[in-house]
Amino acid sequence: MPVFKCPDGKYRIGSGKCMYSSKDKAIKAYAAYRAISHSEAEAEYLRFVAAKIKKAVEDTTTGDIASFVRRVRMVKRKTRGIG
Repeated sequence: MPVFKCPDGKYRIGSGKCMYSSKDKAIKAYAAYRAISHSEAEAEYLRFVAAKIKKAVEDTTTGDIASFVRRVRMVKRKTRGIG
């Protein structure tokens, strides 16, 4: 997201409020925001994968091995390149 200088001498991120006293502070604030957003998205994805794995394990306890194998393969396909 670009950082802009406002008419009052402060800086803003994108179309946000003019609230940063320097361009460096605006850039650092945006970097921190992205890190938090990325962490939350990653945590949500990991919860999704964990739920799928839990369901696959539950399938094995009910004797549905074919369903277990399908679910494990699906999770492996969706998580390629992560980690």
